[in-house]
Formats: sequence, structure tokens, C-alpha cells
Amino acid sequence: MMDTLAHVVRGAEKKGATDAEAFYFKRNELQVRAENKQVKIGEWKSDAGIGMRLAVKRDGGFSQGFAYSTDFSKAGLDKAVGHAFNVGSARKPDRFFKGFCERDTFQSVEGIYDKRIPELPPEQAIDLVNGQIEAALIDSRVHTVKGLTFLLTTEIAVANSHGVSGEFETTGFSSGIYVLAKEGDSQGVWSDDYVSCRYTEDEPTKMVEGITKSAVQQLHAKPIEAGKMDLVMTPDALAELLIYTFILEARADRVQKSQSPLAGKLGQPIGSEVLTVLNDGLAPEAMGSRVFDDEGVPTRRTTLIEKGVLKGFLYDTYTARRDSVQSTGNALRYALLQLVPKYKLEPLVGPTNVVVQLGKTSREGLIREVKNGIFTKSFIGAHTSNSESGAFSVMPYCAFKVEDGEIKYPIKEAMIGGDILTLLKNVEIVANDVKQVLFYEAALLRDSALIAPSVLVRNVSVSG
Repeated sequence: MMDTLAHVVRGAEKKGATDAEAFYFKRNELQVRAENKQVKIGEWKSDAGIGMRLAVKRDGGFSQGFAYSTDFSKAGLDKAVGHAFNVGSARKPDRFFKGFCERDTFQSVEGIYDKRIPELPPEQAIDLVNGQIEAALIDSRVHTVKGLTFLLTTEIAVANSHGVSGEFETTGFSSGIYVLAKEGDSQGVWSDDYVSCRYTEDEPTKMVEGITKSAVQQLHAKPIEAGKMDLVMTPDALAELLIYTFILEARADRVQKSQSPLAGKLGQPIGSEVLTVLNDGLAPEAMGSRVFDDEGVPTRRTTLIEKGVLKGFLYDTYTARRDSVQSTGNALRYALLQLVPKYKLEPLVGPTNVVVQLGKTSREGLIREVKNGIFTKSFIGAHTSNSESGAFSVMPYCAFKVEDGEIKYPIKEAMIGGDILTLLKNVEIVANDVKQVLFYEAALLRDSALIAPSVLVRNVSVSG
């Protein structure tokens, strides 16, 4: 594949491009879906393509062109290069563009490829899901069981006119189950998932008992009164809120355009002293880990918040050169709320693994600290958050009322409003119940993850 990418780069240079880049992406996916207590869909999909970027020297700067091809013949690739050159010739020059990334040394990342995943027979994945369904039906009140299990094998390669040349493979495994319980006119729901770069049947099977138990506990929900309360968020809830607020706000391009409340706050306290948040593209066995980002810059560990103080932003090459700093290895080809193959997209600034540093308290310990509050598994409506202001209004989903340190009853509809910086400042305790959560559930990002514990936030506005 590297010879093919080199052909694309040479072809762009012969056309007159001053900078050229070729990006190869291939994904094989085995997907098993369960509906109505049985496996409904089992399918295998494969997709591959090459995206190509180039820069053309013009008066007033450089203009960039982009095209992609799923035809890997020389004629097909040359045709796509011609399209990219035409696009670049038509676009307005960008005075901030200073070239694609330079060659750098790559380092290996532990545990991001499991050779069992591409070799796994589809029947084995189907048996896993059938076992989950059987385990969920142990309670007669369970009415509906749904599930999604997918196994991914991804190949990525990149080459550019500055000598960047590299390739690597990753694997991914996610297995989630949703349970709906009924008793009379009352319904209770719960869901959970297991995510890793490695395949296992133990954890996805063991979690089903807790899912069923929690769904039954959600029966006979009660309304709550409005007011200021404490809020205990699981890693899932934290992921859904952060992906549409803080993580977008920490993108350097948003900061540079003054489209982020973090603009001008570098070095200032923006959160609680108990809160440290990193972006770590090298975390072992994490779904967002990779050897290099989607333009060929080695990934690394970047501190975003350290003990409440804003320490840094996420950069790709373009934004880093605009600020005269180094890229943090956060070029990512993605589209929020859309599943689009990487080769069809130009890179943006995006997260790899967002890591919240663990505390020393258990999740149960957090709950014992709450006199009047809510425990929530997740949220509904996080995608409506305003990333420019950080304001959000979300509905707790799979939530319980907590009183005097104990979970008392499931709650009916409620709304939680506020802004992300105030919420981060009101984080009082960080727990130690770490979980890896794909941003896929929130934003359809399958190669970015949150690795975090539950947190306790004080003084949150709740309306019944």
C-alpha cells in the first residue's frame, strides 16, 4: 500500500502541487444486532479508499484541494488527483496554511491490535449475543432485549511530500445490551456496554445481570421537585456531556476563531482542583489509541486540565502552525453524528482518548456523600448543547433520586441545566470506577473514547 500512496504523492507533485498527502483507510466490520429477544442481523462489511490532499501555490497563499478514490488502479488514482488539483485551483487561498506535517519518529502503542478479532467466526459473536439475551431473560418482568455487538479491524496508512510514511492496524470490540422491564403500566429501562481493543466474552456476559437488575429497579418511577441538587454522573453520562461541550471547546481551531469559552483562559482555573483531564493517544488497549493521527503526526499525551487549571488545547498541524506550537497529534477525520469512512473526509481537530484522572472513592462512596441529589447513568439531549457558550439542558436517563446517602427510587422526567465550566468547577469528588466509553453512542465516533470514573457535582439546577 505504501507504494500506491507514494504514486499518489508523486502524481500530485507532477501536477504542480507544492504539498501532497495520501491517506489510506480500510475497515472490516462484523456486526450482530439483537431485537425482540433474538438476533436479527448478523453482517460483515468491508470498505477501503484513499483520500488525497494537495496544496497549490497562489497569489495570497496556498489553496488546498481534496478528493478520494476507491479505485486503486493507477488510472483511477490519477483521475482523483486531477479532481483534487482542480478543487485546489478553484478554492480561495488560505494565508494560514503553511504546509502538511513533517516527518517524525513513530512509537508503538501497546495492545491496540488483537489478532483474534479478524479471525473470529461470525457464529461465535452470534453465540455471545444469544448468551446475553438468555441471561437478561432470567427475570420474568423483562419484556424487551436489544443489543449491538461489533468487531472492527482497521488499517491506516499515510504518506506525504515531506517524507511522512507509515502504516498500522487496530482492532476494536464493543458489546452493548438494552433491557426494558414491565410491571403493570410501569416500564423500566437500562443499558450498558463493554468496549476494548481486545475480544473477550466474559465481561459482556457478566454485565447483563446488572443491566437486568437496574432495569427492574427503574420500574414505578416518581416525579421530583425542582431545586439545587447534587449530581452523580457515571462515565457514560460524563462522555455524553463532554463530547458536545468541553471537548469541542478544547479544539484549537474553535479557540482561534473565538468560538470557545476557553479562549483567553490558558493558565487559568476553569474547573475543580480535584479534576485533571488528559488527551492520551498512547493509552494501552484504548479505542482512541493509534501510532499516528490522521495526517501522520505521532500521537502523544496532552494535559488539558491539571488540578482545575487549563493547561492546553488539541492541535493538528494547521492550527499548531497558526499558533507557532507543535501539533498534539489530534488530526482526526470524522463527522459528528454521521458514520462516514475516513478516506472521504479531510482532517479536523478531534480527540483520541480523553482521560479523567482517577480519585480514591468508590461510586458507592460518592452516593453516600449525597444528601439530596440524582444519580444518572446517561443523558438525553446532550447534542443540543451550545459549544460556543458551554450551555446545556439535558434530561437524566436511567436516573435515581438519592437522599441521605442512599438511592431511594427511580425518577420520572427531569431537566438539568447549566454550563460546562460551572459544572467542572463544582466537581467535588472523582471516583475510582474507571470505564472506557466510546463516543460512538453520543456522536457516532468509533475511534475516540473517554476513559473516566464517576464524578460527584454539587449545586446543579434541576427542574421536575
